[in-house]
Amino acid sequence: MLEVFAQFGELIGGVGALAALVYLAVQIRQSNSVAKAQSRQTLLDTFAQTNWELTRETDLLRVFSLGFQAWPDMPNEDKTAFDLTMSRYICNLHNGLLLRDAGMLDEETFGFVAGYLLVIVRTPGGGRWWEDTSFANSLVRGYVNKRLENSDELPGILQELMPHWYFLVDLQTDSTNIESHE
Repeated sequence: MLEVFAQFGELIGGVGALAALVYLAVQIRQSNSVAKAQSRQTLLDTFAQTNWELTRETDLLRVFSLGFQAWPDMPNEDKTAFDLTMSRYICNLHNGLLLRDAGMLDEETFGFVAGYLLVIVRTPGGGRWWEDTSFANSLVRGYVNKRLENSDELPGILQELMPHWYFLVDLQTDSTNIESHE
């Protein structure tokens, strides 16, 4: 009789251990889902914050637009502002690459963030800036350069996607003489 009770106890213990493992697996899965959602939201919030700051600072927005057209023939203070703004997009792309490679970010969201930088780098000034910049680390530089090699898979060009950005500045024959559109 004791043997029966012992076997029954082992069965109950096994079922309990199995239930605990199932519970832990469900908890880990939920935790991973929350972490993925938070990673995605943080990446998109950083991206949106950079864009919001551009819209609030008229001169920075002018410089940003000018960089698409006139890099490197801009005044040094404008080049610095353009560099620093672009470094935020590069950092965002870098974070996106790390999150995507860790399985924490879906390809569609990553493509949105990456596409934005690729569109900028395909402008005349943006391309020159990309060649000149040292902000991009090897992971980002390798990703962007590889994407640039196959133009069929790239997002459109800025002049087609957002032509209104080009109307933020008028370039005179001397690129240091820049007027903002009002």
